[in-house]
Amino acid sequence: MFMKYLHLWILMVLLSIWGSVSWLFYLHLNSDKQHLNQQCLTNANLDWNAVTLLQQKGKDVYFDVAVNNTKILSLLKEASNPTKRDDVRQALYQLLETTYAKMVKDGIYQFQFTLPDSTSLLRFHAPRYFGDNLGDIRSSYQSANRFHKEVQGFELGRIVAGLRYVFPLNLKGEHVGSVELSTRLETLLHHIRLLDKDAQYAFIFHPRLQNALFETFHSNYMPSLFAENWWMENPKSPLFSDIKPLSDYMNEVASSLQQNMNVSESMEQEKPFVQVVKLDGMSQRVIFLPVFDIENTLLGYLVSARPASELDRLDENFWIEVLFTGLFLGLIGFIAFRVMKHQDDLRVAATAFNVQEAMMITDENRKILRVNKAFSDITGYSKEDVVGQDPKILSSGRQSREFYMDMWAELNEKGVWLGDVWNRRKSGQEYYERLSILAVKNRQGVVTHYVGAFFDITKSKKDEAEIRRLGFFDSLTGLANRRLVMNRLQHAIDSIQRTHQYAALLFIDMDRFKNLNDTKGHEFGDKLLVQVGERLNLAVREGDTVGRLGGDEFVVLFEGLDSCLDKAAHEVEVLAEKLKESLSEPYDLSGFSYISTPSIGLALFSDSHRLTVDEILRKADSAMYQAKQSGGHAVRLFDPQLQMILENKRRMEADLKQALMLSQFELYYQPQVDQAGQILGAEALLRWRHPYKGWISPQEFIPVAEESGLIVPIGDWVVEQGCKVLASWQEDADLSALTLAVNISAEQLKQEDFVKTMVAYAKQYNTPVAKLKLELTESMLLHDIEDSTQKLNALTNLGFKFSADDFGTGYSSLLSVKNLPFQQIKIDQSFVESLLFDSKAEALTRSIISMSKALELNVIAEGVETLSQQQRLVVLGCYHFQGYLYSKPLPYSAFLAYCRHVV
Repeated sequence: MFMKYLHLWILMVLLSIWGSVSWLFYLHLNSDKQHLNQQCLTNANLDWNAVTLLQQKGKDVYFDVAVNNTKILSLLKEASNPTKRDDVRQALYQLLETTYAKMVKDGIYQFQFTLPDSTSLLRFHAPRYFGDNLGDIRSSYQSANRFHKEVQGFELGRIVAGLRYVFPLNLKGEHVGSVELSTRLETLLHHIRLLDKDAQYAFIFHPRLQNALFETFHSNYMPSLFAENWWMENPKSPLFSDIKPLSDYMNEVASSLQQNMNVSESMEQEKPFVQVVKLDGMSQRVIFLPVFDIENTLLGYLVSARPASELDRLDENFWIEVLFTGLFLGLIGFIAFRVMKHQDDLRVAATAFNVQEAMMITDENRKILRVNKAFSDITGYSKEDVVGQDPKILSSGRQSREFYMDMWAELNEKGVWLGDVWNRRKSGQEYYERLSILAVKNRQGVVTHYVGAFFDITKSKKDEAEIRRLGFFDSLTGLANRRLVMNRLQHAIDSIQRTHQYAALLFIDMDRFKNLNDTKGHEFGDKLLVQVGERLNLAVREGDTVGRLGGDEFVVLFEGLDSCLDKAAHEVEVLAEKLKESLSEPYDLSGFSYISTPSIGLALFSDSHRLTVDEILRKADSAMYQAKQSGGHAVRLFDPQLQMILENKRRMEADLKQALMLSQFELYYQPQVDQAGQILGAEALLRWRHPYKGWISPQEFIPVAEESGLIVPIGDWVVEQGCKVLASWQEDADLSALTLAVNISAEQLKQEDFVKTMVAYAKQYNTPVAKLKLELTESMLLHDIEDSTQKLNALTNLGFKFSADDFGTGYSSLLSVKNLPFQQIKIDQSFVESLLFDSKAEALTRSIISMSKALELNVIAEGVETLSQQQRLVVLGCYHFQGYLYSKPLPYSAFLAYCRHVV
């Protein structure tokens, strides 16, 4: 009776263990599947983005080369006259017919011009149809013609859905219409098929397609097989000859999905998702990517399907593991049952030797008595090698002394131990085994033998590690990827709640990395990134996290810093300086030596900050940006006050773009006079009236414009307005003799087309360039003095005049005057302010005036605010002035009144 219940008890325990282990295997299986599906979803999204970006670049090229030129724009301007539209259509068609043929080969189907009111002027794909108002049905045309900005994105339309690109067209500041270059979805599907030939694609439209289409085109679309109420193009009644029916494979996939209500529910959520279906017992992965139109409304879904044999392999491995575990537990149960019967002869062990698991029997002193053939096959040791030896002969050294102490403690307490261990074969090769040890006791309860059983799980461990690597590590450098970094950072945040210590995140960006990619190619750039990762791993402490977020951006997470802020800050700065020194050493890139220094930003955080992962990343990124701004090769700790300044700069940069687009800038004019008070001309000064903040000082917004690069279009606008105003003065006898000075920025001068731009504005308004003074500071010429000299000489030969602004405050005044074609020297306001009480300022001013006279240059002083300053300047030989003594900068109407009053 006892033995009967003993069998049942052992069976129940083993079934419980088997069920628990199988459940863990099942959870791991689902986790692996989710990782693989998410990776495939990410790759599909990247392919789709790559295809749309390629289309965008192609259309930008066609627009810049074929459309955005004076000849085309002038024709469109003529179309504002209804009587000339037929002639304009014919002329446009003749000019661009060949170009449109090339566009068609590149996948561009719709190419059409519209008037400023969105009326269709010419459809190259359907030239017989024109005159309808596209603004009523196309938000793209509304935006392009109303706000004069480029519009890109998907749009449903009333006949054909596609990827729209609508460009506003402007001629000399006047909006003359817009042009559309669009690609059908079928073209995009063709291109994405080239990226992944193992997948098949389809596009299904949102149910509102039926309401948007003209009724006459309903037959060109049909209900989709993938989900109820959704639509797709009808291959039996196609709009275009290249529309093909779904393959038998896609039809089978769609039929399987129709039975799944989750598909329609998932699409209603307007998010990407993955569905797995079975065809003939094989897994097929179906990816749904949402596509949104220009108004951010769901247009439809890109559907891709392909066999997912890797999922089937995971299922096969799962059942093998479950079966193997069941067999193993059955073996353990059999051994346990026999031990409970106190069979000292260990007949159970002899029977077990016939199985595939490696078996080892030791005496109570842990000396090996017997091993089976599987033991020798796995370890490489023969029976003669190990009998009489301690099992330590297999030790790899990976497990600590504490690990074995805990193992024997559990074995002595429970009589059994089960776990995974790294061991070493006779050849020295390490392997991973799943090991169980059973203590065999006699009738008195004393251990007489130990039975060990194990099997090699190295391959499974490697497969698991590879799956984990793909999901959590960067494929190029082997460092933690963004996902793992975010996990580790969140773990650090949770950990400091208990330890109250500080942690730090370092954000590292390699200086001049783009130069390497541009000059030597991405192969060299990748080699540099790999070496950066290796140096970071060598330089950090054990347990620190090193990751790559993408491009040349790396992060290092330091945990366990001091609980005192000052000590923690010092500790992490020392570590950062060590990294900076290591990363600044030359890199050997296949025999090519290259130096790229790092810019490092630090963000400290503790339990008192209550920061999120994104906030810590943003702070470290901001600190890195500070290091970049300081010239690179630097370490900066996050400064909240500076962060606020940076955020204000970013907001101002966005406002500046709007100001340029919406013409919020104005020119004020400060008179320039002679000794008798007669007006000689004016300097044009930029002013900005913000719609909400009011007037914003140039000292506040000019530095932001220079840092962001907006100073170039803003400066060009100033020059254009100056040319226009100076030209208008020629028609007024009171103003025709006046000169006008406009300031040129360093970034403008660096532009390759600087000379062409200046000449173009002058020709456009018929400006007398001899009366236009371009003011440049001497310091801005030092960047490339040879290039600057060439450009200024070219303009001087055309009659332009130049004035050296802020003269005397730079480092190369004499060199500037000697080598550059200045006609005027402007004495800086700092000298004028100190003239009456600083003998050095007076001496310098006298020297500037004397030098200018010797070189036959005109001299003018700025910032003159008192009569005493003017009188002193006259004594020194300066007779032209500008400053508040005569007038503050004036708006244009007030300046005209001033001129006529003075005259």
